[in-house]
Parts: sequence; C-alpha cells; structure tokens
Amino acid sequence: MSDDRRVLLVKATENRNSRRTLREEFLLLSNLTSPFFAQACDLVEDEHTCLVLNDVAGLPFNEHLAIRAFTSDQLLQVARQLVSATKERHSHRLLYCNYSPDGIFYHRESQSLTLMDFSAVLDMDSQHREAEATMAYHSPELTGMLGREID
Repeated sequence: MSDDRRVLLVKATENRNSRRTLREEFLLLSNLTSPFFAQACDLVEDEHTCLVLNDVAGLPFNEHLAIRAFTSDQLLQVARQLVSATKERHSHRLLYCNYSPDGIFYHRESQSLTLMDFSAVLDMDSQHREAEATMAYHSPELTGMLGREID
C-alpha cells in the first residue's frame, strides 16, 4: 500500500466488530466493485485487527445533518442514490441490514454517496442468515417479529 494514499481504519472492538466480522467484511468488499460501496485495501490481523478501506470524500450522513440541513432537492438526490445502491447491492444478492446514517458517507460537493459499513450484510444465497445490525435500522422481517421469511 502506498504511503501517500488516504485510508480509513475500522478497528475490531467489543461493541463494533469482531475479528471474524472484519474478516468477512474484507472478503466481501474485496470481491465487489461499485461507486456506492466502500473499497477494501487490506486486513491487518495482529493484536488489533483492522480493516483498511480507501478513504472516501465526505462525512457520515448523520454529521451532515448536524452541520446543515438539506434542501428537498438534495434529499431526493440522496434518496435516488440509496435506491441505486440498493439495486446494485441486490444484483450481488446481498441484503444490507444496517442503513444507518453513520454508515452512509456523503460528499456534498460531488453529491456522491458511499455505503461504508458492511458488517451487517447477509448473502441471500447463504444458509447462514444472521446479521448484527442496529435495531433502529433493522428491517422488520429481520427482527423475527413479523414471522416472515426474508425475501
């Protein structure tokens, strides 16, 4: 990895991600190419496991909301990008379980959106259908409260 490239580090912590989750997230992101998805550079596995992601311009969406309000047109533009990101994600048979504002990076100048947190993604073709997501942003069918299969 070049020393002049900016990166983001995602560190395994008790609350955020286990080493196993970071390993799975690295493998997943290493096989995906999309302007809507974070790009994995490396996985450092030592006493402090870290997922290394390419730095994306922008800030988490919740920080943008705290700094300055969006116009209706800007919010519609963000919503369109989220729909496009969802469509692309579904084309890879992935269920993104954590659309929380802190996992969506947005760059106001370029109006680009990147999904950063892939720790709560389910492979729709896998028999293992369990994800750790923030309950407030969990889809109802994943909570088990509806008693329905995941579609």
